[in-house]
Amino acid sequence: MPQPQVLETIVFDLDGTLIDSAPDIAKAINLLLEHYQYEERLTDRQIIVNVGNGARALIKKVWKQLNLPTHTEEALDEALQEFQRLYYPICSQSSTLYDGVLSSIEFLYQAGFKLAVCTNKPEVHAKKILQDYHLTKYFSFCCGGDTFSVKKPDPKPLLETINAIGSTTEKTCFIGDSEVDYQTASKAKVNFIFLDFGYNNGYNPNPEEVVICSHFSDILKVINL
Repeated sequence: MPQPQVLETIVFDLDGTLIDSAPDIAKAINLLLEHYQYEERLTDRQIIVNVGNGARALIKKVWKQLNLPTHTEEALDEALQEFQRLYYPICSQSSTLYDGVLSSIEFLYQAGFKLAVCTNKPEVHAKKILQDYHLTKYFSFCCGGDTFSVKKPDPKPLLETINAIGSTTEKTCFIGDSEVDYQTASKAKVNFIFLDFGYNNGYNPNPEEVVICSHFSDILKVINL
């Protein structure tokens, strides 16, 4: 990690990093299954292992996990639109901020850091969640999985986010909870902090290669604040 006087920008993933969103995602997926008149239902735990690559990939994985009839690409697009419609009004109904998020974000904001969010969740949902949890004012920019032509782990969303808030890769740290986030930071050549309490799907990075935090507020210690 660079010294605090060099680091000026912190970009966060959303699901599994700032918020535990599994309950509302599971609820929306189950509503989607109900919409298609399937009897199967998923628990929060079953949802967690499928989160990280965006809503379209999530639906595709769920259908495969439940051995449901494979969707054509056109039908998958339709399912995605229905999921987004179902998820929007409930996306912050049962989700919760992880312990230490609000106080740490407030501290970083008051300390003068530029803050942003880079997630694979659809942008409209990401922005609604930030608004509903009164976090919007802290973040200069928020991109979703549909903001650009590609999603993480392609480095473009992270690089474009850094560019949008007027910073550089050398002065940025990306914080996330998954291998997708790690790969994104690595490809973008950006400092990375791994949160091991999120949706890591069994990914355990080498602590000699990656900075690991087990509580959100621990990031302040890593940055020496």
